[in-house]
Amino acid sequence: MTSIVHSFDPITLIGCGEVGPKDLDLALRIAPRCVAADGGASVALAAGIDLDAVIGDFDSLDADVLAQIPVHRRHHISEQNSTDFDKCLRNITAPVVVAVGFSGGRLDHQMAAMHTLVACADYVLGRL
Repeated sequence: MTSIVHSFDPITLIGCGEVGPKDLDLALRIAPRCVAADGGASVALAAGIDLDAVIGDFDSLDADVLAQIPVHRRHHISEQNSTDFDKCLRNITAPVVVAVGFSGGRLDHQMAAMHTLVACADYVLGRL
C-alpha cells in the first residue's frame, strides 16, 4: 500500500474535536508538518496552519474551507466503514504521528478514536 503522506519527519494530525491552543502548540513543536482529518482542516486554517494534506470522506468539511485547500492536497476517501482518524493513520507513514482534536465533545467519537488506536496498533507500529 502506498501512503498519501510519507515523511521522515513527525506529523501533527488534527481532528475536528476539541483542540486546546497549548495542545496544538506543543504538537507543532514536536511535529511541525501537519495533516488534517476531514473537518480538522477548519481547525488548522483557523489557527493559520499550512496543511500538507487533508484526508477523509469530507462529510465534516464546509465547502468554503475545502476551497482554501489546494486540490493536490485534498485526498478524498469515500468509504464509510472507518473513521477519518483511521483513514489518516492508514495513509500516513512517519516516525511519529501526534494526534490532537480526537477527543472531547462527543463520547462516540472519543470511543471510535480509542478503538482505532487499539485495532490498528499492530499495523501502525509495523509501518515504523
